[in-house]
Amino acid sequence: MKRLFHICISLLVCLSLPQIAGAQYIRADHTKTDLTLIPDGALLPAVNLRVMLRRASVGGNISDGLDVLQAENAKYDRSHWVFFDRGNPGWEAKVIDFYTSTVAYNSEYDVFSMKFCFIDPDAGFACYRDTMLHLETAYSTKRFIWWTMPILNSTDGSESLRQTFNDNVRAYTAANGKLLFDIADIEAYSTAGQKKTDGSGHELQQDVWSQLDGHLNSAGSLRVASAWWWLMARVAGWNGTTEVKKQEESPRIFNVSQNYPNPFNPTTTIEFSLAEKSNVLLRVYNVLGQEVATLIDGEMQAGVLYRVPFDASKLTSGVYFYKLEAGRSTQIRKLNLLK
Repeated sequence: MKRLFHICISLLVCLSLPQIAGAQYIRADHTKTDLTLIPDGALLPAVNLRVMLRRASVGGNISDGLDVLQAENAKYDRSHWVFFDRGNPGWEAKVIDFYTSTVAYNSEYDVFSMKFCFIDPDAGFACYRDTMLHLETAYSTKRFIWWTMPILNSTDGSESLRQTFNDNVRAYTAANGKLLFDIADIEAYSTAGQKKTDGSGHELQQDVWSQLDGHLNSAGSLRVASAWWWLMARVAGWNGTTEVKKQEESPRIFNVSQNYPNPFNPTTTIEFSLAEKSNVLLRVYNVLGQEVATLIDGEMQAGVLYRVPFDASKLTSGVYFYKLEAGRSTQIRKLNLLK
């Protein structure tokens, strides 16, 4: 397995791969576990993302938490987010699994990710980094989520290895504008914002989130699943601050405003309102009429001013069109991306 791994990685030649200039660093940490942070208008684009995560037992805990959220409220529909149970074949095999799975299924998903487990303290950061970089470059229209490594609620002698790996991931993703799901940070903090560490300052998992060693109990599963929703909303284009506000006095009319700013680089906002409750499709097309993004696909209420963010960081400069379909009403407007 190690021989296969080194052969595979040697073919990637990742150290020379270019970075995406100006890419935005987005980190889901312990401050992003409150679902009320996410406006409803940001949920539908996230729901429609097709996500593949390669995982083992802690990933299964998170998947369980997502299922509970969906059962409690249908708006948290994770049916397009597939968490494959890859098991624990060793950290090198996990990297190979992620690489080969992404190559095999690249056309079927929009977002790709893998996670190590707390039993992988010796995972090589350079190997993980180079594989992620290669995939990001090979599949530049897809989104890739980087992870820190889950932690234990007690010491086992490997704390410094996990801490080093996690610190490397945080530093690299921050410096190079990556998408980071910082599960170790989420697990280390209490709801009161208190961080648990050992005597040397290494992060440990709060007991309140743990069912056994580093596995998540029901509260921990919901906490981490909530942070995952926050990150998926950001990946889908939400800017992290935009709210969907009720129209206090304006009539219920079908209206699509010009996006603002326009021209833009790389994010803009599209506003619209509905005359009646409708099934809504909001899509973006290039000048050839090819769909490049679906921002909304679902039922929405009238009497609301919707503000939908659109992130075009993966697109090239040029003229695009957005089309809103609501019931029997349709409107098309032009937007200009200048990079």
